[in-house]
Amino acid sequence: MNISPLFPNDREAVTFPISTAAFTTMALVACRLDESSDQKQEDVFVVAGLFAYQMNWLEVERLWEERLDRDSIPYFHASDCEHVRGEFERFRARRGSLSEAEKQRAELVRSDLIKIITSEEMSIVGVAMVMADFKKIVTTNRSALELFSDDPYHLTYSLAFTVVANAIKEFRPAHVVAFVCDQNETHSAQALASYKDFCAKNADLDPHLGSLNYLDDRKSPALQAADLVAYEVMRKCRSWLKNDKSEREQIKRLKPRIYFVSACNRLALGHLVKNNMKYLKPNVVHGTMK
Repeated sequence: MNISPLFPNDREAVTFPISTAAFTTMALVACRLDESSDQKQEDVFVVAGLFAYQMNWLEVERLWEERLDRDSIPYFHASDCEHVRGEFERFRARRGSLSEAEKQRAELVRSDLIKIITSEEMSIVGVAMVMADFKKIVTTNRSALELFSDDPYHLTYSLAFTVVANAIKEFRPAHVVAFVCDQNETHSAQALASYKDFCAKNADLDPHLGSLNYLDDRKSPALQAADLVAYEVMRKCRSWLKNDKSEREQIKRLKPRIYFVSACNRLALGHLVKNNMKYLKPNVVHGTMK
């Protein structure tokens, strides 16, 4: 699918200034992405993460593992840290109870991990699919359903791929980006075919698009960093949908590394349908559903 750039939202956009600080002189850029959403996937579905050169990722992974080892935490998962459960359950003195000191101990881990991210030359990217708008367009417009399916996974990832590849094209046109994403039992097998199709239909970006691979985030500190970022972008975008301009301390601390974060709403989805009509199968009945 030939994904067009995100279009302006009809309300204040969740978009941050562009920074070129993360670019050095190496030829291969590594991007790590993960997804996050509210529990019932009613508000937003987010794909977000970080891109940087491999030397920066190696340092982040080294420091990340060192920090988790200090508290004997096998791996980091943002929602588990937020609610002090899973691998963070060890911080609770008694099951079912949570003191402020125990909550702060978990928060200290996250704070230190954010410090690791912001200490390296990395850039944050994120795309949030507004689920109410997505569900409406795929249930009322046959063309949208054919183009996007009824699941936001592949479309949102494609938009994130587009943002990163466009950054490489603009700032380092001789370079290539390789993606690694978290394994997903439902989508990973189909995702490789979807990515191949995405590359084929984006000829202008194809020279900058490298490989796509999937790993278990429990075994990848880089994907755990993407998980942390995706969770905070999800929280930010849910607040934005409620016209709540307050910001969590975590997203404030990540801001210096944010390259681009935006929401894909009904206006953007409408433009995407219009700009991709040529990829519809000839026998698709276009227009609205009755």
